[in-house]
Amino acid sequence: MIVSYRATQCNQPRVEALTRYGAAMKVFRTSLNDTNQSILQKIFTVINIALCQQWINLTRQETSTHREILAHLLQTAVVSKKLGEIRPEFVNGLCQIITWESMVNPRVKLGPWFWEALRSCSHLRPHVRREEDLPSSEVGVHAVASLYLREPERYLDQLKDIYSLIQKDQLKIRRVIEQWTKATDIDTMLRVSSQFGYRFGYGLMLSLGPRINRCLRRFDKDPALVLESYEFCDQAIVLGRQCLRVRPFGAGFVPTYLKSVWASTPDEYRYPELQILMEEFEKDFRGVGYVEQAEWIRTQFDTMEGGL
Repeated sequence: MIVSYRATQCNQPRVEALTRYGAAMKVFRTSLNDTNQSILQKIFTVINIALCQQWINLTRQETSTHREILAHLLQTAVVSKKLGEIRPEFVNGLCQIITWESMVNPRVKLGPWFWEALRSCSHLRPHVRREEDLPSSEVGVHAVASLYLREPERYLDQLKDIYSLIQKDQLKIRRVIEQWTKATDIDTMLRVSSQFGYRFGYGLMLSLGPRINRCLRRFDKDPALVLESYEFCDQAIVLGRQCLRVRPFGAGFVPTYLKSVWASTPDEYRYPELQILMEEFEKDFRGVGYVEQAEWIRTQFDTMEGGL
């Protein structure tokens, strides 16, 4: 991991990084088949390898073999009754990662194992301790939406319900973010962590809301849906600009929702501004191509929605 980081972020030679990455992949494949190695250790290994791949083996696609493997390992943990070896907070994070992968990768299917894993961490507050109830930012809602989006005609009414929920929640969360931004009489760390939590939750809404809007527009030509899509895009740009000053660590979620907005917004509305934002975030990981990934996601959305 160290040499991979140095190769991309410090302009050091890539040969050693690629050599060690290849060696790590061999060990990685062996460890996956090692019954003596714990599920948790395998999960940590996958995450480390995925980080190295992100730095030195960049792809224009958004799907990730490593996220597929994480889904398989979590499924194995559930089936083998070893889910208790993984902290609930970590399970919740894995479910979030796997849910996004299921949005763009038809090979990842959220079966009963996923819902059992999600139930094991249902007692957690998802992002921050909060006064507002924001159900549309919950992992479970996004996971259900992922299933519905694969058969949109069959689940059109359910998708409309989730979409309405997102619209209600985004009004709440925008108000709360504004309140925390103006709160100068509160401990700085509490204010910053709360802002991050709410912004992250808002980013989740902005990744799913435009996607469902995109799907609904295929069945309903109501011009209001187009205007709502523009509004999602407007808010995505506002949030992205707010997060520029806290990158990279406080803004890692931003490119994901920006790509979803790009892939979902009609008429190339504000594309130049979206592109500038994504290119700014690309500077945190040299060589990534968020715009190319966003275009690829657009074709995947077509595929995942049954080619409608």
